[in-house]
Amino acid sequence: MTQEQLNEFKEILEKRKQKVKKELQSLKDEMDSLIADDAIDDMEDMVSLENFDKDDQALIKRLEEELKDINEALLKIKNKTFGKCLDGSEIPLEKLHADPLYKC
Repeated sequence: MTQEQLNEFKEILEKRKQKVKKELQSLKDEMDSLIADDAIDDMEDMVSLENFDKDDQALIKRLEEELKDINEALLKIKNKTFGKCLDGSEIPLEKLHADPLYKC
């Protein structure tokens, strides 16, 4: 992979990283706000909060995993090993353009 291609993927991944970090912070802030809010008046509010909490926890976990994958990909770009499988074979650029976090 050329340096120009590595730079292109680095830019894509850096933008994605910022987006994921922003989403994570927004979700965490929203959860903190709900937990701190004393507007839970009845059992229905409690059930809604529980369901919201479970859904958000799952989303937060997924976003944290994506952030970890992005950081790993950025490290591979730095080490010039991005776009390669564990056996050293090249990942087709089409696959990487479709999903820069593709692993084989």
